[in-house]
This record gives sequence, structure tokens and C-alpha cells, in this order.
Amino acid sequence: MPSPQKKLLFSHVPKAAGTTLGRILKKNLGSRFYAYYGLYDRYMFDSRDVERVLEFAPQYDALASHLISLDLPWRSEKFSIFAVAFVRDPVDRAISLFYYLQKIATERGGLIEGDINSFFRRILKSDCEQRGPYCDAQWHFLQGTKQVTWSFEQLQRLVESGKLIIAPMERFNDACVVMEKVHGDLLSDMAYPEKQNTSPRSGGCSEDVLELLNLKNQKDFQLYDWAQEQFHRQFEHLIGPLANSARLDFQHRCKAVSGDWIADDSAVALNREERQYFEYLKEENRKLRCENAGLRSARDLKALNGIPSSIIASISRMISGGGHTSKRLGSPSDRG
Repeated sequence: MPSPQKKLLFSHVPKAAGTTLGRILKKNLGSRFYAYYGLYDRYMFDSRDVERVLEFAPQYDALASHLISLDLPWRSEKFSIFAVAFVRDPVDRAISLFYYLQKIATERGGLIEGDINSFFRRILKSDCEQRGPYCDAQWHFLQGTKQVTWSFEQLQRLVESGKLIIAPMERFNDACVVMEKVHGDLLSDMAYPEKQNTSPRSGGCSEDVLELLNLKNQKDFQLYDWAQEQFHRQFEHLIGPLANSARLDFQHRCKAVSGDWIADDSAVALNREERQYFEYLKEENRKLRCENAGLRSARDLKALNGIPSSIIASISRMISGGGHTSKRLGSPSDRG
């Protein structure tokens, strides 16, 4: 059996230093890195989906996406999985997301109704009920589609095994130093032009809104505190007494990076056929889950025993409305 291929996966929590890290990965890996952010609509890949993507695109050593959580094929026999994730102060992240969406809405000729305070007073209740982007969003995002909530003990084992780097965004530079240490075969130079582009914690919010945001993000605060503790321990273990010199060296290298260090390729890098495959995979998995639900319902009735499985699958598709099947894209070799 060939040795499992090393794959680095970046679980990109929205508004948590992901764009910068994506550019750093692109600088180091070039065409061996692929970032996909086109379908962030509450659908996320599970571990099986991720393994299928890796099989479909073996030319990539690293992937980044809003669709990738920490529900990953850790036990895969084909791939040796490593992951990176950043978390952020929950209130800072919520405020930053609001201003980002406001900017996008303005550029597209729309408006977010009301100011930041009226927006959060209106949205927080329904948002929390829908598991949306402002209430414990980072906790739910990293959990992905898993029905059983992961525990901090599980994540800690991944950290201690060297499989996972999860760091607070405020220690981004230290995380870059750790990534150079752990993944030097892929990431030899993590230096980037430092630029402060974060919203102040208050962000124009009134006291009652800040209190509400704190109240609605208790799990996120627990995750954030845990990540700070774990990363501090990981940094000390890997860098140890060389911490000060490592930080100074990294800062020096960052200052030497200037100009258009790497183009903003968030749109250009999305190859049309690769985008189609992601969209195809997403749709096919939805249909498959509907079919499985239909099959379970039919079997529960115990009325279809003995009927060939192909007929059951057809009935299931009719029940779920999935009668039309997308044309499957060819394999990489088929597409040249």
C-alpha cells in the first residue's frame, strides 16, 4: 500500500483571518492550493464529502473553504489529514461580520435595514433559533454536520497528536510560526505584509446589545477560551525558549514583504469545472440524503420487503422529488 498523501485543510470560520491565511497558503503552494468559498449557505461537507473531494482533486496539497469544518476523514487510509482553524472573540467577530455584510449590501445597491443596534436587537432571537451566524456561530461551524456534539477532549487529542492547529486570531503571527515548524515541508515561508484591519470591540454597539451578544455566545466564549489555552500550550511545546527570537525573525521577514505580494485571486482561482464539481457534489449529497430518508421510511413500514433495491431507490427518489439526476462530471483524466 502506498503511504497516505499528506493533505492540509483550512476550516475557514468566516471573519477570522481566513483571507490572509488563504493568500499565505497560495504564496507557498501555488497551484497545489485551492480555495473555494462560493456556496456558503449553511450547507457543509461531512468527512465523507471531504474525502471524495480529495480523491477527485489529488493535485492539491491544501484546501480551504467555508464548507469545511473539523468533521474530517481523520482515519482515512488514503490521506494523512492535518487541519488549521482560527477562532475570534465572539463579539468582535459578530460586529465584523455585520460591517462586512453592510459593505457588500451597499456595493450591490441594497441596504441592511437600521443601524447596528437595531439590527442586532431584531436579529438575535430568530438568528439563534435558526443556528445562524451571530449566535455561537464558531462552535456550530467547526462542529459541521455532525449530529453528536464533539467534546473538547476529542479536539485536544487532535491537537496533542499534531493533527490540528486551532488558534485565537489575535495570535495569528504565532500560529504562522507554529505552522512553519509543523508543516515546513509545505509552508516554508509564512511571512506576509501585516495590516491591521479589525473592528473595535464596541463597534458602535450600545451596552444592551453588547450584553445580548455576550449572552447569546456562551459556547463560543467557551471555545475561544479553550483555544487560547490549548494554543499557548502548543506554542510553548513547539517553540519553547526560542519564542522571542522566533517572533522577532518572523516580524523582520514580514516587514520585508511589500507591494502586491500576491494577487487577490478569490474569484480568479475558481476554475469553472472545479466550481461545477463542488456544486454537483453538494446537490448529489442532498439528493442522496433525501433518498436515504425515503428508504428508511419505507423500511419502517415493512411493506417493501422483498422488492429489489433498485425499485425502492426509484420510489424513494420520486418521494423526495429527486427524479432528475445531474450529469456527473468526468474524472480529472476525462477532463484532461
